[in-house]
Amino acid sequence: MPNMHKKIFLLSLLLISFFITLIAFFSFDSAVALLNGGPPAVINGGGGLLRPPPPSSCSCSWSGWENDRCGGGTCTQGQMRQVRYYTCSPAHCQAHTYQTRCVSDSSCLITLWVTSSPAGYIGGTQSGNTSYTYELSEGTRVSLQAPATREVGGFVYNFDNWSGCVESTSPNISFRIYDFKWCRALYLGANYNLSVSSSPSGIRIGGNTISSGTTPYTNSIQAGSAVLLNASNSVSVGGKSYIFQNWSGCVNSTNHIISFRMPSSNVSCVANYRELTGSLTVTSNPSIQAVINSPTGHGGTTTYTRQNISTGTEITLVPKSPHAYGGREWEFSHW
Repeated sequence: MPNMHKKIFLLSLLLISFFITLIAFFSFDSAVALLNGGPPAVINGGGGLLRPPPPSSCSCSWSGWENDRCGGGTCTQGQMRQVRYYTCSPAHCQAHTYQTRCVSDSSCLITLWVTSSPAGYIGGTQSGNTSYTYELSEGTRVSLQAPATREVGGFVYNFDNWSGCVESTSPNISFRIYDFKWCRALYLGANYNLSVSSSPSGIRIGGNTISSGTTPYTNSIQAGSAVLLNASNSVSVGGKSYIFQNWSGCVNSTNHIISFRMPSSNVSCVANYRELTGSLTVTSNPSIQAVINSPTGHGGTTTYTRQNISTGTEITLVPKSPHAYGGREWEFSHW
């Protein structure tokens, strides 16, 4: 029996030692307090194996705080979880524990960059006037609302699409952010008619791709686009020659090249030309009031002049021969 009692006593001691170890292992907060706590900090967690204070022969100390990860535990996504360790040496001292804390850290935030073309206001939970940025916690829901239309510098633009963070033709987008995102709202000007005519018609008007053509013509052009019109200084139409006079309608100018921004309305431009003409003077030698017949309408009695004859006009002159003048008969000789 004495041996049995002895065995029961030893077993009891082992059980008590086991439970003390378990309590020390899981009750690290109170154990850390016994170890003098280390530098001041807001401690929100810890763990490890810590037995009662080690003997003076042991060398124990806290390590410095080390970054662990963004978020985690009781830390928010905008905070860095830091950890430090309390260790003793040599190994038989068996005092190994750690503590954690949360500290604000900009590296734990994610950048949202919002732009638009043209620039302007974007609504939503992350609203602002482009270009702008937000620093957000991982997993934050982003909501952006682009206005359907935007007026800039007198020009009206229509929303076209979102690109970058989300590919969408809807002006309203929503998503959760987990890494850097650039969201770009693209606006396009509404299309309006550019009508170009000339006097006379059938004249090729140069310029940029969107505005050139042969009169009369109409091109659909986006508001705000650069329009360039180049009318030739001189042209030939239907065998007649013309010289440029001026532009009228969209722009009043005597320069044969004009440029402007397409307005948010239909516009008409007219290239005005003047026909090149000459004069015809017919004389005779001697001056005998010779009669000049002309099936083209340019006849008369010398000396005479016909004005405003179009360049390139075909002229036929037929002198009357013989011709009586001063009591004599005159025969045509040559021009």
